[in-house]
Amino acid sequence: MITTKLLKSIDACKSGIAFFEEQFPSGKASFAKATDACLNHKHADYAAWLAQYCPNIPGATWEVRLALQRNEDERAFMEHNFPEQHVRATLGLEKKGKSMTEFTRFPKIPRYSRTAVITEKLDGTNVSIFIGEDGEFLTGSKNRWITPDDDHYKFSKWAHAHKEELLQLGPGRHFGEWWGGGIQRKYNLKDDDKRFSLFNVMRWTTHPSQLVVQPFPSNTFITLSKYAKCTIDTVREVVNYLKGSTEFDVLRRNEILPACVGLVPILWNGPFDDMPIDLILWALSKEGSRAVSGFMNPEGIVIHHIAANKSFKKTIKNDDKHKTTSC
Repeated sequence: MITTKLLKSIDACKSGIAFFEEQFPSGKASFAKATDACLNHKHADYAAWLAQYCPNIPGATWEVRLALQRNEDERAFMEHNFPEQHVRATLGLEKKGKSMTEFTRFPKIPRYSRTAVITEKLDGTNVSIFIGEDGEFLTGSKNRWITPDDDHYKFSKWAHAHKEELLQLGPGRHFGEWWGGGIQRKYNLKDDDKRFSLFNVMRWTTHPSQLVVQPFPSNTFITLSKYAKCTIDTVREVVNYLKGSTEFDVLRRNEILPACVGLVPILWNGPFDDMPIDLILWALSKEGSRAVSGFMNPEGIVIHHIAANKSFKKTIKNDDKHKTTSC
């Protein structure tokens, strides 16, 4: 879902935001409708920008491809004006046998001092759900499609058992972590207690039944401020995020997840260059996972730079080692 708030958070131009608000007075629209509006009003540049900076929006890639197939003029415009390889790949414009001497424009560099969000890195297995416009329902692991008969940690079996609820997610690809009993860290959960948490914190709000506010010791502010050597306000902000407070939680969207689906815990959001990463890692290691109360061996964090649409992971232990050599 594209919203005015989302466009502002990823630094859309004023004219683009004004166009979106003019076309969608409610302040929100699906990616498909937003793309069609851009193309129908001769704003292929807006459509290409959305594809470049909102690739995590479900359906973004294939919706743009379908739009381009419908409109050869817009396709030619985008091929001419967006030669960056990663953008062309997103739009499905790559041509086989491309000449090495063909001119390639240097890609746009996102601004460093923009909003970032830090979430807890859950240690399970990467899975996804695909929902087609016609109701097609597919499940996948990190590397392949899976079915209840050819499964991966029983995710497909669970997903098909909850299909009617999961269809509420809407058309697109929904990526998340399948974690809990019998998978990686297990999180002190029983083998039959596995959970699905989506990564897209920019779009979803956790269902009220999933919200858990975990108390912190009263001396947490003092302990953290001494460790990080920073102001009490900064520490209070970190702790409120770790507690699940909504006071600083400006990233949550209006779309509420089905009750059977969770969301990776948000630990922080703010300017990329102001992030107290060491503080957050230390607090996470001392206070435990924000996904399961009392689990004292969380893996680490994921840092997502919104404008660049890039994510980085940092683990509490063995961060300097390759994954295959880490415990």
